[in-house]
Amino acid sequence: MRAYTHSGNREYLEAAQKAIDFMLMPVDKGGTTIYNKDDVVFAEYTHLPIVMNGWIFAWWGLYDYVLTTNDTSVYKKALDSSCNSLVSCLSQFKNWYWSKYDLGGMMASPFYHNLHIAQMQAMYELTGEKIFDHYAKRWRKQQKNPFCKSLAFVRKAIQKLAE
Repeated sequence: MRAYTHSGNREYLEAAQKAIDFMLMPVDKGGTTIYNKDDVVFAEYTHLPIVMNGWIFAWWGLYDYVLTTNDTSVYKKALDSSCNSLVSCLSQFKNWYWSKYDLGGMMASPFYHNLHIAQMQAMYELTGEKIFDHYAKRWRKQQKNPFCKSLAFVRKAIQKLAE
């Protein structure tokens, strides 16, 4: 989308639309989106638990498309539904001391925990949803807490050894 915006070359726009159409195709039809009633979840891996940072990066790609094209149809609806789905399941990406990498319970490494904080801040700025600001502040506070940081490190190390 940014190449299209910069150059005006419609081939970039068409390529972006093809990528978005593939992304929005249901997983059971070869795409990367999980549809369940009103929930729309973007899967980074279709054979593994949902990864939070991958979901958000995919959302940002769709956001750029909708913003650039001023789309109000299926793409905007998927964008809004996916944001609502993320908001409703965000609590599943946390525990009392750190963020989780995925819905399978994998602990986030320090790198991904920092990424989650940045993504929450950006999602708050883009959507105005206060829950994103809440999680950014929560995870930033946990990141600065030596006990939380140490506990997360130990748990992550145990998970890595068990792999």
